[in-house]
Amino acid sequence: ERGQNLLQVHVGQALLCADALAHLSTTQPSLFLTFGLREYETQVTPVLHGTRPQFNFTSNFLVTTDDSFLQRLRKECVCVELHQAVGMRQETVAVGKLRLADLLTSAEGKVYGKAVLTGVESMQQCVNVGSLDYWIRLKVPITQTARLHQERLKAMSFVQPSSSSPPPFEGQQAKATPTVPLPLPKEQQQQQQEPQQGGGIADKLGSVPSCYNEVIVTVECCRGLVVTSTSQPNNRPPSAYAMYKFYSFPDHDTATVSQARDPEFNDCRHYPVVMDSGLDEFLRTQCLEVYVFDDLDPIETDYFGLAKVPLTPLTSGKDVNGVFPLREPSATKTVGSVKMLIRWKLPYTYTRTLTTPPPPSPSPPPPPSHSTPSHP
Repeated sequence: ERGQNLLQVHVGQALLCADALAHLSTTQPSLFLTFGLREYETQVTPVLHGTRPQFNFTSNFLVTTDDSFLQRLRKECVCVELHQAVGMRQETVAVGKLRLADLLTSAEGKVYGKAVLTGVESMQQCVNVGSLDYWIRLKVPITQTARLHQERLKAMSFVQPSSSSPPPFEGQQAKATPTVPLPLPKEQQQQQQEPQQGGGIADKLGSVPSCYNEVIVTVECCRGLVVTSTSQPNNRPPSAYAMYKFYSFPDHDTATVSQARDPEFNDCRHYPVVMDSGLDEFLRTQCLEVYVFDDLDPIETDYFGLAKVPLTPLTSGKDVNGVFPLREPSATKTVGSVKMLIRWKLPYTYTRTLTTPPPPSPSPPPPPSHSTPSHP
């Protein structure tokens, strides 16, 4: 049917490391995989024996290529679980993630990958159980559809939300990409709710206040990323994405660039703001904290590196344009750098109002000095 597509997920060979075999207490374990997508039945592979099981198992999922599916591709993964069959029972050994986001940019509609299998709690200190080869394919490539969808989201960010727009629901994922126009911060919304004069078309659509502007934040790229996590080998390139929070807006994250030490993001975001004292104080006193995460790191709560970008030049109408060092959580090592560009869309017009202290009262003249005359 129109709008439908076929998503194929293929799991190939799994390779277990020596430490994992020691925990399994056997050199010929009976292994099988389970995986699936939300709203679909869980897929189960046949049980195979050995430390290098070649599953060669493909599942087909009939999907509808709509906005919801495109967003799921960008944000979600196929969760895979590796199980050991022991008699009449099964034990989960490890879990892994098969990335879907690369389908959005694949001209052939097919991507290959190697998933890290991370040990569960029962595996104790064995974090890296092994790896799993896989490929994922869309029968009809969607690069054009994905590009148009991204451009439409960008265009929607320029539109001011109406007063009847529902507030964002609670519990929203920190990494979720908004599909509605970005709202103004609460402290700035009141300045746009004052009654407008006149009855023209511009008044019905909502006119732009004279103190309105936009801050454009662009995460261009990272350079020289070095893996320092103790749970990951230092010789592999990270699969990096950046995340930041500007002012009172929701968190925003870039797309993930797989296994690259010099990833190119070119992620551009527009933030509508009202030029008031609150924004001015924020720009003068705060830095934009840009976190870079490694999507391959099994410890999902750890960030890869942190860069602090000063925003003070914006208060003078200047751009923030430069390369900023990324430091690991302990702040003792530099793990690379991130190139940022932050600028105004319109000329900077805010005038900071300073409270002028009253002039000091004149001090009384000093008393005349009385010199003692000298006598010859």
